[in-house]
Amino acid sequence: MAVAHPDIIVLFAGSNMGLTPCMVDYAIGDDFYFNVAGVTFIPIMSAVFYIKCAGVAFVGGTLFRDGIGRCDLPGGNEETLISGIKEKILSLPGDTIIIPGHSRFTTVEYERENNEYLR
Repeated sequence: MAVAHPDIIVLFAGSNMGLTPCMVDYAIGDDFYFNVAGVTFIPIMSAVFYIKCAGVAFVGGTLFRDGIGRCDLPGGNEETLISGIKEKILSLPGDTIIIPGHSRFTTVEYERENNEYLR
């Protein structure tokens, strides 16, 4: 089982909030699909979900328009992040809409052609 580390959360929150490590109940693997209201969510990377029937990928903090997520936090690795984006996200159809956790929407095709981090 994976452990959620409060130290990583503190980096974002800015102060110790009295959090303690906890075990993750279930880690989503590459073969784990789930349905919500009749829509199948397909995890293609950690915290990235692709809804094939809608042509949409929710990517959280993994990929942004003209950018990539942070990899300077504990456990982060820029090479692994970029490799995963190229192999998993950029392999989706070009018209797939990319919805990051914040910032503007983009498309797979736009990022293939314009994202400096992914060249």
